Amino acid sequence: MKAIVIGHGPSLKNAGLGNKIDNFDGYVIRLTNRKWQTPEDYGTKIDYVCAAHEVKRLSICFTESIPNIETWIYAHKSKGLSDTKKLIKEHPERKFVICRKETTPWVQRSKDLLQEYREKTPVDERGRFIKHFSQGLGAIIIAIQRLNLIEILLPGCDNLLKGTTNGFFSYACLDISNKPRCILEHHYGNERIILDEALAKYKVKLVDF
Repeated sequence: MKAIVIGHGPSLKNAGLGNKIDNFDGYVIRLTNRKWQTPEDYGTKIDYVCAAHEVKRLSICFTESIPNIETWIYAHKSKGLSDTKKLIKEHPERKFVICRKETTPWVQRSKDLLQEYREKTPVDERGRFIKHFSQGLGAIIIAIQRLNLIEILLPGCDNLLKGTTNGFFSYACLDISNKPRCILEHHYGNERIILDEALAKYKVKLVDF
């Protein structure tokens, strides 16, 4: 089976590829916080959703009117999980799935890579990176394992595919209202390493969109 994971990147903006996405003969996986993605460019087909586990992020599933489909919860840490489980219990009609088993080994790999980076980099050049990887990579890792994929396409996963925020940094630091948000702190060089390792481990081919 094959799947598309649509990222938060701007490369699809004004590209008019919505119909191509909607006619894709495989699964389409989307992230939360995507109100700004137009049907003309990003399509509307949706088979699975991936959300971060913090309650304020998971609540987006209700405010964005996401359909009642299987929603993967990328739980990158134990803190806050009790509140997440409480929210899930309050909404038994929703198909929430906490995906710690799929992501925990890879979150540890992310921490190890970041530690290696810090040891090799002068203090004034290290920047401030968080230990876990992005929601987009979380969706990819979960999809690979839960759907037994043989091919995956990643339109809009711009920083991840480039392995850097260069060219997309200012865009990524804006929220859906185009107001400044927090500084983007994922280490996309490390994320690209993790992506390639996961593809190799599970024998999944990365295909251009």
